Amino acid sequence: MLKTKCLILFFGLLSFILKAQTTQIKGIVFGNSSLEGIHVINKSSKTYATTNAEGVFTISAKALDTIQVSSILYETKTIIVSFEDFKNKRINVYLNEAINQLNEVLVGKILTGNLNSDIANSDAERPLDFYDLGIPGYTGPKKTLAERELFDADGGGWISDVSTNGLGAGGALNLNKILNAVSGRTKKLKRNVDLERRTNLINRIKEELSEIFFNTNALDKKHRTDFFYFCSEDKDFLRRCGSNDFEALKFLQEKLIIYKNNLASNKD
Repeated sequence: MLKTKCLILFFGLLSFILKAQTTQIKGIVFGNSSLEGIHVINKSSKTYATTNAEGVFTISAKALDTIQVSSILYETKTIIVSFEDFKNKRINVYLNEAINQLNEVLVGKILTGNLNSDIANSDAERPLDFYDLGIPGYTGPKKTLAERELFDADGGGWISDVSTNGLGAGGALNLNKILNAVSGRTKKLKRNVDLERRTNLINRIKEELSEIFFNTNALDKKHRTDFFYFCSEDKDFLRRCGSNDFEALKFLQEKLIIYKNNLASNKD
């Protein structure tokens, strides 16, 4: 009886020790499509990695950590690091290709191949839009106030087309656009839009990526706000950080090296 209790205590203690330890685990992803650039996130420790061309990655983990593997080419897979995985310092991940399901196709009238004829014979009805009424319209994403102000000041070409306004063919100078450009208002509004986009993006990055980034990239908390401001001023900030989170994390790592060098120089 005593021996059994000792064994239970021993294995319980061993399990606790293994859970508390963190090590570098090498993983290999298997799949039928490209294996490069697959995202690997340790959701327990907020660390991340990406695979190379052979599907190999290395990530810090401990026993019972939750690892999420995702890619646009494959279905997202979540795995738990077992004690065996931790002991061997190796994980094999087998992914299934993502399947894009098509909407149901309804079989109806036989088409002739003549577009005009098929449309004329179709029973489908289309709701009216601004094109039917002969007025201009915008179908893109909803603009912010700063973007609307810029559009109002700088929209259209330098020559306004008046061929369809009932006054005959020809064009006229777009005085609104010209006056705003000459007065400097357009330039100011463009700066406002740029600042708004940078502010919104850096706030999103701080909210969603700050924890996972600083878990693996040390920086004193008193410098972090200044660091994010430093990043947002870079000319490539919007292009790189607006594309995807992993590109944003790579950008932050590159900027952190420069930022730390600047701090060291200022101390000297």
